[in-house]
Amino acid sequence: GDQPPPCDEFTFNQLDPTHAILYGGYEDCSDLRPLQGAFILDMSSWHWRKLKITGNEPEARWGHVACVVSIRSPCGEEYPLLVIMGGTNSEGEDLKDMWILDINCGIWSEIPLSKEIIPCLNIGVSANVISSGPASFQILLYGGHSVSPRGKNEYEGKTTLVHFEMKDGICHITSVIADDQLGGSERLRDEKLRVRAAEIKVSSLERKVVKWEEQAVSAEENGRMAEEFKIQVREKEESLQQLKQKQKELEQKIQEGKVKMDDALQEAEERERELEQKLEIKVREVEESLQQTKQRERELEQEIQEERNAKDTVDAALQEAKEREGVLEQKLQEEQNAKEKVE
Repeated sequence: GDQPPPCDEFTFNQLDPTHAILYGGYEDCSDLRPLQGAFILDMSSWHWRKLKITGNEPEARWGHVACVVSIRSPCGEEYPLLVIMGGTNSEGEDLKDMWILDINCGIWSEIPLSKEIIPCLNIGVSANVISSGPASFQILLYGGHSVSPRGKNEYEGKTTLVHFEMKDGICHITSVIADDQLGGSERLRDEKLRVRAAEIKVSSLERKVVKWEEQAVSAEENGRMAEEFKIQVREKEESLQQLKQKQKELEQKIQEGKVKMDDALQEAEERERELEQKLEIKVREVEESLQQTKQRERELEQEIQEERNAKDTVDAALQEAKEREGVLEQKLQEEQNAKEKVE
């Protein structure tokens, strides 16, 4: 799979019992160039895959902090989100930003920051999700360090509670509670946390009431639109009925035309049969006439042959007569010559 290279200063968070997500870090200590992208590990098969991202991504970083929260969609389905904050970029600059990743969709969104939260994004700060709801969650930040103008690390020991809300697919910071607001003792701090959480829930409920009122107004508007839609549907139904009536008339005309066409076709077939019969009769007559002509031709040839034979017979008789005539003329000449001798 897409196994990430060996790296350091990354975050590795569990998504569910069989999946975890790795983000950021660097693989080369010489230049501290951070890795880009998020990698999902399927612990049932130990197979890595790099998460495909759509749209803008946060600046690559290491030494950041990350945590996973689960949000419930309007249809009741839970989906995981990865929240990252702070860290160091490739230039060695501290980053003061927060981003949230919709892991199912592969879409990053930058969280708008308030001035109260920016000082809390220290290097090495710890972050833990302490509560999450259908469209909100709370993250508790503690510690970390920043670099003073003299170049020394100044460590922080303050605690900050940050409340986030999802609205229209966008994450917003709705409140930031620092140490001075939480109080000195742990008990008072916990109590104020509970009070603040209750206030946040009340505020959330108030917003929901406003949203429900807007939905009621929208429902009333939808009712009017539904009534108008019903009128349009009735008009469409009447138009459809008229179209069906026209279709029925057209089908009737088509049927009548088909009947006429069938009658014309039947008549044409009968006419064709009559013509075929007449043609057969004519062919037989022509064949009989041709047969008679051939018979007469044979008879004429026979008569001509007989005449030729008769002519040959006459020619032979004439030739024989000529020969006899020559013999007689020769005898007559001989007798005449003998007579002259006697005289």
